[in-house]
Amino acid sequence: MILDKWQRADGSWDVEVRRVSPKGRQQFTPRLIYTGLTEGWLSMTQGQVVIHDRRGDVAWNILRVPGRYPIDLQDLEKGMEVINYYDCEGPV
Repeated sequence: MILDKWQRADGSWDVEVRRVSPKGRQQFTPRLIYTGLTEGWLSMTQGQVVIHDRRGDVAWNILRVPGRYPIDLQDLEKGMEVINYYDCEGPV
């Protein structure tokens, strides 16, 4: 994803999603999520990450949050996968 962001004279932020992944998957880092939440141009609601683009909202469904996941549910001895990002699908 390519995201443009600029600050208005009143201190609020405008963002524009310029391009998204052609594969429909997006990985959002916790740092990007935190920054967007604190600056007000991103929200998380009902299992979605929503970027409040100046042209309208763009949303992704959250598939997995940062944490540990089994590599293979059928064979738990294969170990765990650790992800440090929000694994999302969309935009929806």
